[in-house]
Amino acid sequence: MRYFILIIYLLFTIKISGQNNKVGITSEFNFESNALNLDFINSLLYGGNINEETKVKWINLSQEENKIHTLFQNEFYFKRKIKNNNLGFKISDVNTLDISFSKDLLKLVLNGNFEYQNQTVIFNQTHIRANRYQKYNLQYELNLNQKSFLLGLSYLKGNHNINLNIYEGSLYTADYGEYIDINYNINGFITDTSNISLFKINGNGLAVDLALQFDYKEYEINLYLEDLGFIKWNKNSISLAADSTFIYNGINVDNIFNYNDSIFNNSITNENYINNQKESYISNIATNIGFSVKGESRNTNFNYFIFGLNSKWQPYTYKREKSLKIITDGFKQSNYKTLLYISSEINNKYCKILPQISYGGYSEDLNLGLAIKIESKISLILGTKHLEDFLNKDDRKSISLFINIFKIL
Repeated sequence: MRYFILIIYLLFTIKISGQNNKVGITSEFNFESNALNLDFINSLLYGGNINEETKVKWINLSQEENKIHTLFQNEFYFKRKIKNNNLGFKISDVNTLDISFSKDLLKLVLNGNFEYQNQTVIFNQTHIRANRYQKYNLQYELNLNQKSFLLGLSYLKGNHNINLNIYEGSLYTADYGEYIDINYNINGFITDTSNISLFKINGNGLAVDLALQFDYKEYEINLYLEDLGFIKWNKNSISLAADSTFIYNGINVDNIFNYNDSIFNNSITNENYINNQKESYISNIATNIGFSVKGESRNTNFNYFIFGLNSKWQPYTYKREKSLKIITDGFKQSNYKTLLYISSEINNKYCKILPQISYGGYSEDLNLGLAIKIESKISLILGTKHLEDFLNKDDRKSISLFINIFKIL
């Protein structure tokens, strides 16, 4: 790490010419759900009275596969111009949470198993993934003959990670609860729990960025791959695997004064395999892959338009065996639907207005984005990716806010 900082210091002390060097900070909070609203999340986090009407509303809102995504990220960046090229450095603090679960699991949690007698409740494909890390990113952009190529390298300092996956899960309740049959196949990883301080180093990793920008006729084309990387967590991490069949047959008590643990244990048939041990493991961070096309607008009210497509790749777990399946699985397991968007810039007397319409993402829905840009000695961009949910007070499924404060040196 000391050598990394030394290299950065030497690069940024190079004598430069020209202007348009930039320094700034950004902060972003993003919550997205494809089905359940913020009332559901607030009730889970802060408690409160959950009545039957609320339960029915949440179940009706839910889908067969429910997804929740949260991002909180803060970043400092510095971009320096060296002749026609650019050298950039970023320090980011990243916190993410991804959850996906079935409608049956929500029913089971809200109503218990009494209402589902003689039924099999399926709760497979349940995944919980939480990540906290810092990213130190160095980028170099080479500009040549109306083309530019960007190469970036990041060091990732991992703090904490949780990766829990229920690939198979079901619960059958016989009539009147005569017996209960549970089957599950669980795979999970969690970093060292002996020290949960925010900046505890539990892992180290690397990531790369690639981008190519060029002109085609009157359009500017941008192709990019961002944050293709991983974190290797240390040997104090916990690995858990369970593949079990659990049958509970009830308890027969002839004499209440003769009740003991052996009576309870004899009523359970448990055929399982549980592996709980400490070992190192690897997790992937979310990779962005996409392109954008920028062109001038024929409407004088708009400065330009941008059409773009963005996908994410992030498999749940890293498998040591070589398999091309991890490539296709990574897109599906990111819980992110390919995002299509159109954005532009509108001039105003006091500021610039940046509207955007998009479809997809973690919300898998139509999203309206809006930001304002104020250019001064210290410039500001403030906006949201989900304006429609700011205006919808009764059924908000997504909320986001981002701010970018920068200065041109």
